[in-house]
Order: sequence, then structure tokens, then C-alpha cells
Amino acid sequence: MIRPLIAALTLAASPALAMDAWAPAVPCPDGMELDSIVEPWADNTASYSEGAVRIALIDLIEPAAAAFQLAVLHPPRDLMGARQCHLVAPGPSLGFADIRFGERTARYDPATGLTITLPVRIDTGTGTDAGWAQIAIRIDQRTGAVRWQGAD
Repeated sequence: MIRPLIAALTLAASPALAMDAWAPAVPCPDGMELDSIVEPWADNTASYSEGAVRIALIDLIEPAAAAFQLAVLHPPRDLMGARQCHLVAPGPSLGFADIRFGERTARYDPATGLTITLPVRIDTGTGTDAGWAQIAIRIDQRTGAVRWQGAD
């Protein structure tokens, strides 16, 4: 009963998977815990643009059917030199049921920025083979904009 409810809420809250429009990523919450990065870190983090951009697979643990998010650390840096942090997820406290981090691809286009594509799963309540989709994450290092959408 709870899985179909979470699936319905997640799909309703995830316009990026349902539409072609680019949805904004949300800023990381203050005090985000580093122990949320999935172990081993070497397999679940990646850097791009000579280390200026880093992504990390995050496991919130709960809700179990929607616990995975992606953290994106990126320029422009603030006055103290810290990168900005954004989360890619269907909702502020909801993530994806699974993310195949090792299957990501990346490309850079000077007109649009860095685009990272990878498969994610929304829990549909019908098993672990259902609900898979590709998402594309676009990172504009000049403006700091991070947006994502469902991709073919």
C-alpha cells in the first residue's frame, strides 16, 4: 500500500520525468551529512572539468523506496572559495528508488554546459526491473544553474 503511494507521489512531484522541460535542482540543505554518500566513495563520486564539478550518489536511507539523490558541487565559487551544492531529486525529501551511477555519461557543449546522463528508477511497486528512465543533468558553471530532465 505504501509503495504505490510513494510511487504516485514521486511521479506527481517529478515534472522532469513527465515533461520535456528542464526542472531546477534544489540547493543542498544546510548541514548535509557526508555519511550520506554511498560507500565506497571511489565508485559513487565523479569529477569533471578538471575537478571543478563533482557529483556524488547520496543515500537518504528513508523513504526506502525513494532514498537516492545526486549531489552536485559546482562553480561559481563563493567569496570563501566554496563550490555551490545542489541536489537532483524528484522532491526535496524524496529521491529515486535506484540510480545506476556507474552507467553515467558526460558531454560538454560550450553553449549549454556540462550534461551528465544516467539511468534512475522510480519505484512503481511492480519490481526492480520497472520504472527505469534516463535523466540528463545540465550544469552551467558560469551561472551556477543546475537543471535536470528525463532524457531518451
